[in-house]
Amino acid sequence: MARVTNAQVKGIIVTTIDTEPFIRSANVFVTNKLTNQGLSDALLTEIELWLAAHFVAIREGKITDETMGDAKVAFERAKMGKGLEATSYGQQALVLDSTGILAQSGKKRAIIQVVGRNE
Repeated sequence: MARVTNAQVKGIIVTTIDTEPFIRSANVFVTNKLTNQGLSDALLTEIELWLAAHFVAIREGKITDETMGDAKVAFERAKMGKGLEATSYGQQALVLDSTGILAQSGKKRAIIQVVGRNE
């Protein structure tokens, strides 16, 4: 069950889209990766909130400028390939995660194999 609501996510990111799919994704991630890592329920909720907003921002961007006369809206697009650092929402989730698990997610792992002969 999700820790955050549509209204809570829309409280930190301006959007007209349904945030439920993003909340579900954030919930699955937080539940699978961060539960039982020593973080409080309140902190897990905050991380889930900022992670859901990050997913929304990846989809549609963050409004950076609104103008009423001649209706202008400007969006900040996420920087692809940057993971959670691509949006201010993802950056906030990273700050809240004291385990470092979010920072490591999505990073490539190096594998070193030593091949040789034993003599």
